[in-house]
Amino acid sequence: LDVSRAAAKGQPLPDPPKQEMDSLLIIIVTFNGKSHIKQCLKDIKNIPNSEIIIIDNHSDDDTVQIIKNIFPNITLITNEKNIGFGQANNIGFRYALEKGFHFVLLLNQDTYIDKKAITSLLNVMDSNKEYGILSPLHFYSENKLQKSFSYHIKSNTKLVKDLENNILNQEIYDVPFVNAAIWLLSKECIEKVGGFCPEFFHYGEDDNYCHRVQFRGYKIGVVPTIKGFHLSLDKHPKYFENKEAELWILQQKINILNPNIHYNLRKEMLILSMRIFKSILFLRKKTRIQLIQRFKSLLTLDLKELKKIKYSFIHNELTFIKNRM
Repeated sequence: LDVSRAAAKGQPLPDPPKQEMDSLLIIIVTFNGKSHIKQCLKDIKNIPNSEIIIIDNHSDDDTVQIIKNIFPNITLITNEKNIGFGQANNIGFRYALEKGFHFVLLLNQDTYIDKKAITSLLNVMDSNKEYGILSPLHFYSENKLQKSFSYHIKSNTKLVKDLENNILNQEIYDVPFVNAAIWLLSKECIEKVGGFCPEFFHYGEDDNYCHRVQFRGYKIGVVPTIKGFHLSLDKHPKYFENKEAELWILQQKINILNPNIHYNLRKEMLILSMRIFKSILFLRKKTRIQLIQRFKSLLTLDLKELKKIKYSFIHNELTFIKNRM
């Protein structure tokens, strides 16, 4: 998807109106983030009516010391072990609700976004309360959209076309999913949806959260006139390199826990069995090995526990925040 140049030429951001903003909590989860954390924080540390909370997942580099030395006024929570991206953010969610913040901005440690962009994003959400999550465009550099973000917005062909033509006809473009590197959430959305599901340690938690946001009747949108930067080198494929079975089982968990669909595990296993049989008939050894790995991985799923988790967030609010499971 080559829309980077067109998107980079997008309409300039208007100056935000001079008014007091609703309160904002910025949540940043860190883990060995010394290379990026200063840049992440430098433009957002003095936003009016806002607070920053950092939850560190037991970094073993200088991340915590950098924060303490350079940003001593930022609220810092240090975990005794790495509890994962979602669970660390849940600590921030609980803090936001206890303190009564109106909005929450999730930022990855390798992102940065300026005050003007944040204010503009807040104004858009304040005028469009049907959205539970809003995101700016994610750029890797000044003129280049982040590769994985480009993939995520492909589902909205109108957005892609408008970016390519450099004509933005909407303030917000709906998408079914946007990765949680830069998320603005409303307090009302968090109160209805809850926190991230603990079943996902790293990857999959934002997919599940988006499914639950939509289940609760909220929309997810991208505001293309607003720009943020995500300096990730698109490590997702490398993370799952030679972990085909692990990636497969992660996707099955995402499907099983999706409250918007009915997922039949027995049917999936039957389909796999038939495919394994066909691979034997046609002597496709490599395919057969891969399919057998998938079948074995399905057997490891605790379907009873997954159904219990799904039932919990379908029938309860504030799941994984009020009740930590």
